Amino acid sequence: IGRTSNRLGVGARVRIEYMSGDIASHQYRTLWLNTGYASMNAPILHFGLGEAEAVAAVTVVWPSGETDVHRDVVARHFYVAEEGGALRPEP
Repeated sequence: IGRTSNRLGVGARVRIEYMSGDIASHQYRTLWLNTGYASMNAPILHFGLGEAEAVAAVTVVWPSGETDVHRDVVARHFYVAEEGGALRPEP
């Protein structure tokens, strides 16, 4: 949820860091709503974590340039990121 940035957070860049077995791993995603002509996707980013139980860090760089870092996030849940605020579980 963008506050200074656009409400949907389009253009936000998200980086996650986690342990996959004994290997430190990371993934990047950018939130875009379009995939082709006259199409639209839901404003959701999905990360495949394999057997990881937690994410060490979720870094969100908003289109406004503001950066939020959330640590020790439990895996296998949906979360809502709020610009300048919390990363809260989706009910």
